[in-house]
Amino acid sequence: MFINQKTDMRKKYLKGFAYGTAVSLLLLVFAAILMTKKDISINTVKILSTIIFGISGFVTAYITAKAIGSRGLKNGFISGLIVFIIVTLIGFCLGGTFNIYMLLKFFVISLASIIGGVMGVNAKAKRRMK
Repeated sequence: MFINQKTDMRKKYLKGFAYGTAVSLLLLVFAAILMTKKDISINTVKILSTIIFGISGFVTAYITAKAIGSRGLKNGFISGLIVFIIVTLIGFCLGGTFNIYMLLKFFVISLASIIGGVMGVNAKAKRRMK
């Protein structure tokens, strides 16, 4: 019985990550199009990427916490932490280094994920009218 609960929890986290990744990819494509049309400084790009990953963390945590239905603060933070770790690892693989923007990303993703987790737990499911 306990194994089924763990598997079910993993599926709920994966569902959240799937939605968060989709939102992140859409926003990154939009940002890429914007960067080809306008001359944007590197600092603006870093801030824009931080905002995009913050939104991704929010969506991930919201969907995950809504699916789980409890402990929004904890599940939101865990979702955000995993999003941050994935983003950081990808950044390091692409030649990135530790800098102040990485710390800013951590705080933005964590805060957005915690808010998303709390809102996800508190979101009421749609009810059919009888």
